[in-house]
Amino acid sequence: MTQLQIPHLSARDLADQLAQGRVTVIDVREPMEYASGHIAGSRNVPLGRLGDTPLPPGPLPLMRQVQIVAGSLVLLGLALSQAVAPAWILLTWFVGAGLVFAGVSGFCGLARLLALLPWNRVEG
Repeated sequence: MTQLQIPHLSARDLADQLAQGRVTVIDVREPMEYASGHIAGSRNVPLGRLGDTPLPPGPLPLMRQVQIVAGSLVLLGLALSQAVAPAWILLTWFVGAGLVFAGVSGFCGLARLLALLPWNRVEG
């Protein structure tokens, strides 16, 4: 019988691959255990439900989703301020202020909203 060779990753390599969306970490603990602490970007699928759960590549990490949405809103605000009405520049200001607030306070309202979307929900 041939043994499966499992590559060894350092914590830094794993974090880099998670950030790039190249790997998905499946945490098989129960939801309460997962909620008490887990690897950022990991997906919780309790061991008892592992066989019943389809394992797609997984959604983009939440912070990448925030970056995509925030950047899109900034570009939309700029485009609309040029093409429709100058007041649309306020959308760009609003997103910029929200990002600064998130950086200073550690609270990101956009991330909280995106976490409510179906593909980001943790079943349990």
